[in-house]
Amino acid sequence: MKKLLLFCVLVSVFSCSKDEEKDTNDPANDKIIGLWYLATKTINGELQDFNNCDYSGNYTFYTDQTVDIKLYRSSSSGCMPTALFNSGWNNLGNGKYNITGNLAQTIDTVTFSSDGKTMTWTAQNGEEVTVTTFRRDQLILV
Repeated sequence: MKKLLLFCVLVSVFSCSKDEEKDTNDPANDKIIGLWYLATKTINGELQDFNNCDYSGNYTFYTDQTVDIKLYRSSSSGCMPTALFNSGWNNLGNGKYNITGNLAQTIDTVTFSSDGKTMTWTAQNGEEVTVTTFRRDQLILV
C-alpha cells in the first residue's frame, strides 16, 4: 500500500512539472504578448532623439507568434505612418527573441519590469549596441 501511495505521489509530481514546462514555452503565456509603445532608444550609450510621432510607434505581439510593427514620422499634417509590417516572432529562450520578416533581427536580451509595464531590448550588431525600451502605455509629449 505504501509503495502504491509513493508511486501515485511521484507520478503526480512529474506530471505537474511537465505541465509547467509546457506553459512557460506556450506563446499564449509569453510576457511579450500585447501592445508595446517605443519609449527610448540608445545606440552605444547615446540617447536618440524622439518626437511625438516616434512615441506613436508600436509593436503588437500576438499569441499566434505574429507581430504588427507600426512606425510613424512627422509631417505638416501630423504623424504619418512610415512603416507598417506584419512579421513573426519566436521566443528562443533565456531572454532571446527573434523577429522574422521585413524587420528580421535577433534581440540578444529582452527583459521585463517586475510590474510587466516595461520591456527592454538589447541587440548587438558588430560594434553597435542598441538598447530600446518599450512601455505598455503610450508616452505623450506636450
